Amino acid sequence: MAFAQSHTHTTETSPTKHTRQGAEHFSSFVPNADANKEQFANEMTARNVGPVPPTVFLRDLMSRSKRKLPKFARAKIRAVKYDAVARVKKEDDMYTPLIDIIRANRLLPSGYDICNTSTTADKDTGLKPDVSIQNSELNAMPVEDVDIDGGEGQVAAAVVDDNDDNDNSDGSDNDEDDEEETPQGCDWHQLELWAEFKLKKGDDAFIRDYTNIESKLLESTSDAGRATYGQIAAYAAAQLARQHRNFIYALLICGSHARFIRWDRSGTIVSEHFDYIKAPHHLTEFLVRYGRLSMTERGFDPTVQLATSQEKAQFQTAIQAHIDDQTKRQIPDMENVIDSVPCHKVTVKGFCPGEDRNVVLEQDYVIQKPFTYPLSPVGRSTRAYLALSLSTDELVFLKDYWRPAEPDRVPESDIYVALMDEKVPHLAKVLIAGDVPDNRHHTQATLTQDWGSKSRMCLTGHELRKYRHIRIVQEMLFPLGSAKDSKELVKAIRNAVACVQAAHKVNWLHRDVSAGNVMLTKDGEGVLNDWDHGLEIGSPRKAASFRTGTWQFLSIALGWKPSKPHDVSDDLESCYWVLLYTAIHYYASDAKIAVLDMFNQFTLELDGDTVETTGGDAKMLYVENRKNARVTFQSGPLHRTLKRLGHCIHRYYNMVLAFNEAHSETEEEEEEDEPMVRAAFPRFPSTEALEILDDALKTGKWPAADILEDKFPRRKISAHKKDVNEAVRKQATTTGTGSMAPPSGSGVHPRPSGSASTKRALPEEKARNMRVT
Repeated sequence: MAFAQSHTHTTETSPTKHTRQGAEHFSSFVPNADANKEQFANEMTARNVGPVPPTVFLRDLMSRSKRKLPKFARAKIRAVKYDAVARVKKEDDMYTPLIDIIRANRLLPSGYDICNTSTTADKDTGLKPDVSIQNSELNAMPVEDVDIDGGEGQVAAAVVDDNDDNDNSDGSDNDEDDEEETPQGCDWHQLELWAEFKLKKGDDAFIRDYTNIESKLLESTSDAGRATYGQIAAYAAAQLARQHRNFIYALLICGSHARFIRWDRSGTIVSEHFDYIKAPHHLTEFLVRYGRLSMTERGFDPTVQLATSQEKAQFQTAIQAHIDDQTKRQIPDMENVIDSVPCHKVTVKGFCPGEDRNVVLEQDYVIQKPFTYPLSPVGRSTRAYLALSLSTDELVFLKDYWRPAEPDRVPESDIYVALMDEKVPHLAKVLIAGDVPDNRHHTQATLTQDWGSKSRMCLTGHELRKYRHIRIVQEMLFPLGSAKDSKELVKAIRNAVACVQAAHKVNWLHRDVSAGNVMLTKDGEGVLNDWDHGLEIGSPRKAASFRTGTWQFLSIALGWKPSKPHDVSDDLESCYWVLLYTAIHYYASDAKIAVLDMFNQFTLELDGDTVETTGGDAKMLYVENRKNARVTFQSGPLHRTLKRLGHCIHRYYNMVLAFNEAHSETEEEEEEDEPMVRAAFPRFPSTEALEILDDALKTGKWPAADILEDKFPRRKISAHKKDVNEAVRKQATTTGTGSMAPPSGSGVHPRPSGSASTKRALPEEKARNMRVT
């Protein structure tokens, strides 16, 4: 039985999808490296374009206005050989020969250094690419085009300096320390380009048989190849997240073969593999060309430059002054935004929603470290910053991300205009918003999707799409964890519900209500932020192949059937899950960490050739209160509010299941009766939900200042397993403690998608095929 759409909903919506970006920020545990590799390999499927002949890659993607290299540079390229790199028996032995060759032949300009970073991981990510090309001047100069084409002598000095007095006649360096390459630590803020090595050709992340390539995906399906892809995707994600880059380049070397890769937020452009022993000029030309590109041509954002020492001091002084002023609302761990990472000045160009959009504004802001880093190399890649306005000297909230650029997709800035025009309440105040310009008077956009339509390219999927860079500056906002007490939290959720309802009345859906999008103003008023997933009901548009959303807060119905049309009921129900999730984390209760499993629960289901991620069963068990599953909160008003809202949702799903049972027809009968069935479908009790929240706020028995430190901060899964194992060993050697088995939901093993009681309450056929709006 198909899903019934809502009474007014006629617009195509994208199915929800469980992704690392959409699920990890609010999960209980940080996944291990192997799990991340597998997730990355899955998410990047069909996002790779190629194989591009190396000569075409170099000419079209790494050339300054497609000009030829000077004769002396071309001669140098023909002379360099790499035989020593592949003639080894261990992967570790491949690094030093390549490093020595690049240094001895001066293939990179002054300021660059190529390092063995294979053993010392970056302290933030734990990642360690085998070889890194780092630029010591990267965070010591503004991001601007530096023309090194001033003449043959200048290029020779910068790229292929043969006259250095420190060179021996054989081209080696006099520095004795170079004989043994000492591994250095990876620093994603300094790193420009990385190379990943594999001893065997079969470990290649991409296929090497290009016969009938138009009908094949480029990525390898072997276990070793998928592991390699997961590894290099993790590197790309880390670099793109920690630098202001529109794209990056990378090298993959497998045995005697190499590839060039260009990454942007749409996907990758991948060269054909080539034998760098038989055709060493390709690898040399890649390195020489890279060193001659301007910063913009290397992918750096020209609207971002390193902050001056004065600007950095001004920003950090403003942050510290806010922290020190205890009369002001505080952001948990606010001091982390002035970490040791580089500080930048960002120029934002756009308009102010609510005012004349023809008046173009341009403002400079100082930023340092985002609250969280994006976890995927592709997609929106959202980074949220505290920023200092250099024009007003005030702290604001700056959101930087890449939006889907289809013509029928409304930019978030325009959604705010539409909502404000309709006087929708409880929105954040937007100061300036607009797409980010590049140096050519266009806006910054991805390139990979354009190469997918070229001839002799591999098969790609619907997820390969164009993204455009956008920034939105708002008033300073605060997370729900900064609420002063449980009453202020409930009031914030009440505002979010009212905002969802008002937006729906003027035909807008939010579609990503989460604990990161319901926020507080400095006065403690709740606002519903981040409308980049917003959808206008009734607008003609083609649905995307998927939509990420935030997994933990999806409605039960979307968990059961991710392909169902998103409706206002899903946004309203998400408000309940945001309230419950935040209450469990920050307010006194009898909750154990296992209760958070319901937010993370998902199952990959294979139906023929279709893979679908489902969930929601554990949430249904909670609202049903099976075996007294509900948490008891110390705050009486908070507990009663959550209990009443839970009953409200439970009754709704009982009506939905009963309706589904009563209208179990054949597809032909269903098609004929669809308008009548849709009109009779149970409506989500949104008015009742708002009344419950309003009634709760009228009571005067709310406890004061009852917020706690986060009771369940995210932990590495390995640390949690260690604690559980230690408890098991202690329990096994202590008399009178009962069973030595780990408690249910300990997190040692993933909880199954549903217990037997779940399946009895929600028969699979009903849960998967039910009508829901």
